[in-house]
Amino acid sequence: MIHFFQGKLHNTLYFKIIFFCFLLSGIQNFSFGQTQSREINKLQEQLAHAIGRVKVNLLNRLIGAYQPIDSVKSYDYFKRAIILCEKHNYDTQEYNAYIYLTGGFNAKNQHYKAINTLKKTILFAQENNLPKAIGFANSDIGEQYLFLNDYQNAEKYQQKALQLFTKSNSAFGRSVAYERLGLIYMTKNNIEKNEHEISQQNTIIKQKKKQIFLLIVIGILLLILLTILIVFIVISKQQREKILLKENIYLQKELDLKNKDLVYQVSMIFTKNQVINRVAQVLINSSDDFKHANRKLIRGIVRELKQNMDETGWQEFEMRFAQVHQGFYNRLDKQFPDLTKTERKLCALLKLGMSSKEIAAITMTRCESVDTGRSRLRKKLGLTGDDNLFEFLNKL
Repeated sequence: MIHFFQGKLHNTLYFKIIFFCFLLSGIQNFSFGQTQSREINKLQEQLAHAIGRVKVNLLNRLIGAYQPIDSVKSYDYFKRAIILCEKHNYDTQEYNAYIYLTGGFNAKNQHYKAINTLKKTILFAQENNLPKAIGFANSDIGEQYLFLNDYQNAEKYQQKALQLFTKSNSAFGRSVAYERLGLIYMTKNNIEKNEHEISQQNTIIKQKKKQIFLLIVIGILLLILLTILIVFIVISKQQREKILLKENIYLQKELDLKNKDLVYQVSMIFTKNQVINRVAQVLINSSDDFKHANRKLIRGIVRELKQNMDETGWQEFEMRFAQVHQGFYNRLDKQFPDLTKTERKLCALLKLGMSSKEIAAITMTRCESVDTGRSRLRKKLGLTGDDNLFEFLNKL
């Protein structure tokens, strides 16, 4: 049945397309002057002598010729045509009469005007007992509703037309109704299919929008959490840096105090050495006043004082220095194992930030001797002229 609809559909649509093209071409090129009058007069002259189907075809052409310019005359020729068609069972020509009657409306998309005209033809057909004409009118009304995308009324009028054609035993009429019903169903199904596809697409779009919205929300939340984490890390780092800075300041102050204590201890060693040295010098200078037996004893005491006055004090200093600057001597000895005891002592005093003059005073040597010792020490440590000896020892 569907194949039947489709075959009929193609034939009818082909005829309509050709007719509409012809009609539109005629309307656009129609001259409301002598050319039109001559054409109509020619058709009327032919009509006067025509009979049968030829006469109906001429009436149909006059319907189409008058439809754009004189609807009353067009309608009069239409009534004559369908009466003649009903009398002689010219179903195809009767079908064409309706196409000529509504063709001008369709060309201008005036479908409601076409429906009103077709309803007018139903009243005429009922008054003159023209059952097929009623069927074709209902079928054409259904088609007009199809053009308006009103599928419910389109199907309603086609079903009514099908019943009328069945009752009047018009095979051609039934084929027209079936064809148009098939077109309605196909169009309706296509639209429903398209609507379903559009609905699915809209659902997919909504889901994607929802997913995108959720992703955006998650992204914003992650960004907020990341920002909070970064701020927390920065604040924690700043707090740790503040704590470390305070600790470093405290340790530096403590180190400075210990270094000052070490410097004080060295000063005390220097003072003690000076006192011992003066006592020893006094004893030496006064040795001639002692008895010969005591001179030897005095010289022994002075010799022992000079040998021991540095060692005891310096041993105590080195012990306390090692406690303050832990690992310094170990690192120094590991990197520079060839340093002498005097050079190790010089390194310790320089690390305390003491100048050559201060070191000379403590060690009871000349300042030039200390400078010479510093130069030898720089060579052993592998320092160049641009290197600072104090900074090198302070980093060690």
